[in-house]
This record gives sequence, C-alpha cells and structure tokens, in this order.
Amino acid sequence: EHGFHNEICEDVAASAMNFILQHGIKPVMLRGMVLCGNFNHEKLYRMAQTFRDCCEKHDMMFAGMEIGAQPVNFDADMYHVSCTVTGVADRSRYLDRTKIQEGDVLIGFRTDGIEGSNYPFVKGMLDRKPELLHARVDAGHTLLELLMQPGRAYTKEVEALQEKGWLHALYRMGNRLVSEKIWSGIPAGLSACIDLSMVPILPLYRFLYEQDMIGEMAFPHQFPMGIGMIAVVPKEREEAVLELVGRTVECWRIGQIVRDREQEARAWAKGRLKW
Repeated sequence: EHGFHNEICEDVAASAMNFILQHGIKPVMLRGMVLCGNFNHEKLYRMAQTFRDCCEKHDMMFAGMEIGAQPVNFDADMYHVSCTVTGVADRSRYLDRTKIQEGDVLIGFRTDGIEGSNYPFVKGMLDRKPELLHARVDAGHTLLELLMQPGRAYTKEVEALQEKGWLHALYRMGNRLVSEKIWSGIPAGLSACIDLSMVPILPLYRFLYEQDMIGEMAFPHQFPMGIGMIAVVPKEREEAVLELVGRTVECWRIGQIVRDREQEARAWAKGRLKW
C-alpha cells in the first residue's frame, strides 16, 4: 500500500534465515514465492531483485522466485510473499540447546521494524489515531518508516560465534520478548531470566509507549523490544561475545540462565523497563 515492496521481501527473507540459524544451520539457498492478483512486472521484478540481493549479501544461492497470478483469490495490487530457505550444518555444530548451563549469559541482538504478528496491535492504534502513521518519531524517521524497516538476518554473527565455539544456544525472538513458548528445549530445572532494566528502549518502542495504548508492564509481553535474536553464551565469554558481535550489530547483555527453584517457568522477567 505504501510502496515498501523491497523492505517486505527483505524482512521475509531475514525471518526465514533466522528460523534455521537458531539451530546452528547455515542458510545456503533461498527460493521466493509471490501470489498476486495481477502481473505488475515492475513490482514483481523489484521483489525478485530484493531476494537476489539478500542472497548475495548472505552468501546464498538464489533459486529464483515463483509467481502465481490468482485473480480469483487476490485483488489487484494484493501480494502474498513467502520464501523457503534451505541450509546445512555439521552435526558437531548443530545447536540442540543441551549445552545450556546455569550462569550462562543472554546476549540480545538488535533488529529493526517489528514482527509481522505485531501489526494487528499497531493497526488498532492507527484506527483510533490515523495521524500517527506519518508522525515524526526521531530526527530522521516517521512511524511508518520505522515500522517498515526490515528485520536483520544474523548469518555472519552466528558463523563468527560458531567458529569460536562460544555458543550454547540461540533463540529467535517472535512477537514478544518474554514468552515461555520461545524457550523450548531449555534443560529441565533451568530458566531464562530476562532483566528488563538492561533492555534498551529504542525510539520506535518509546513512541508506541508514549501513546499510552497498553500498560507499561505489558510491553515485553507484546513486543520483542527490538531484540531479534538471543544468544546463550558462557559467562566467561560475555565480553568477548559483545565485542565480536558488536562489530556488525548492536547487542546487549539482557539476562542470565538461572536454576529454576520457584518460578517453574522456562522464561520470566525481573525489573522494569527504563522509559
């Protein structure tokens, strides 16, 4: 609707890559798929070009983009965009999460935009205040521009950490920062404790908070807060990981793996966000 075809395709590709990266699998090939109501050759070419550019950026093979015109199911200028990413991994480097130990540190990697499943909340907000869509959030961006920034794929960061042998586990964040569902596979008796006071407040989330649409404490349970991936690393490697990953993407220590004596939950939060 607003001309962000390239950003949407890049976001879809990044999400697919991160799904397999969290298991230590290296993405090697991407195939795009677009269903639409008409053949707008210019827009479809731009989408395919974006998928190809993503592949070049992340050293992957581009297997092409299939286009299916379905005017019965889609109106003109409606597009359903998806992709399939294939990867490989040496068995010794596969991350099955059994290495997670008490005392391990949680390092959050920054991402941009928001998760697609967060759009209904934002849409509800804009239905009530449509003028916010083009409101200035910071010196260089409107709300629309920040919402539509593509998420990041962490191929180079994960590969660098695996080469060093510093990864115990990786967790791709979904539409919320604090969620038990995300933390599957964590060894029995352990849980991830996220310290909200250590989570940075990015301009997009500060703006959404200032609209007073949901309560303060609900934010980490409704949004990922700009964290796209969490690496679980040994405590003694914390500074080294922050330095290595920080060369290419912002990252922060946001919690720790603890012995779960009282919470009886895979993940929980302490502290408060520093608005």
